[in-house]
Amino acid sequence: YEDMPASAAIPNVGRGRFILDLAPYTNTNEFQVRFAAAFPAAGLTASAIPVAAAFHSPFVAPAQSLLAAAIEAANWQPGSMPVYSNTTAALHSRDTAQLKASMAEHLVKPVEFVAQVEAMYAAGARVFIEVGPKAVLSRLVGRILDGRAHQAIALDERGAGITSLLTALARLFCLGVSFQPTALF
Repeated sequence: YEDMPASAAIPNVGRGRFILDLAPYTNTNEFQVRFAAAFPAAGLTASAIPVAAAFHSPFVAPAQSLLAAAIEAANWQPGSMPVYSNTTAALHSRDTAQLKASMAEHLVKPVEFVAQVEAMYAAGARVFIEVGPKAVLSRLVGRILDGRAHQAIALDERGAGITSLLTALARLFCLGVSFQPTALF
């Protein structure tokens, strides 16, 4: 993978937008910088998404057996609402054995985030909530669904902790999403 030329094909995800995860190709910053340098020549811009490791790639395969064992040891119950896989862009199985196997594979499979968001949108999803630090995925949802009715809300936008959480809950309340605010206090 280190020899992959900077002129390698860049997948077009539609509407003139490109999202490329370089983690499966390399774990070196030098290669990522060299690859991203090819973007301006093609009239594109590139930005890195900071992550701790090359998740969703063969580089983390040594950790997969430990993850699979932990998943197998956990007591899983069938879900009560639809959950989409970001590696297949399809609904996860409600069968817990199949779901466990899928989650163990998730670590080393590439993410199909654009396809997942598009599938969810096609199924009627209009409110996307990001649980996690900052708002990287919320911004990606905004780019993917640009020009289409939707709300992408990050629970920890800009790493502002409780302020971001309360702002997100207020936005959800204004959208008519019901929740029990007394559980917060």
